[in-house]
Amino acid sequence: MLHIQNLNLSYREKGQEIKVIEDLTMTLKSNQITVILGPSGCGKSTLIHALSGIVKPHSGNILHEHDFLFEPLNPRRQRIGLIPQNYGLLPWKTVEDNCLFALKMKKKSLDASQRQKLDDIYKRLGIVDLKERYPNSLSGGQAQRVAIARAFVLEPDILLMDEPFSALDAIT
Repeated sequence: MLHIQNLNLSYREKGQEIKVIEDLTMTLKSNQITVILGPSGCGKSTLIHALSGIVKPHSGNILHEHDFLFEPLNPRRQRIGLIPQNYGLLPWKTVEDNCLFALKMKKKSLDASQRQKLDDIYKRLGIVDLKERYPNSLSGGQAQRVAIARAFVLEPDILLMDEPFSALDAIT
């Protein structure tokens, strides 16, 4: 469960403070799907980046269960997964290496069980034949499925998705 308390997010542009989110308070419950809708540029991606720990709020708190998300070395941050809008794939790494790098960053090892899970994810997403390819050789839909695989292999408690299906066709 994520508790958002009096969250304020802003950035500076041309010397002016631009407020993106003002005084947001809400709870995202476990085992539920929460959808955040709004027009382009309203702060949806910025909020997702704050919830994932990428962007620190100007003020307010984000708690995962009862722990402050932005406490140094908070282990609960490791349990939050993100599928970014722009895929976030490392261009110098293969599809396989992008997924393995996610495990490495979360300090998880690739044991036989984890290998089987990753192979199952590849099969379910139809990307088995893409493992040795680099991101620049992938279509938008393929890159999106790789980003989804990379998030799923981490088995996060919370999965944040920013436009996760925008590059996928209806059949996918």
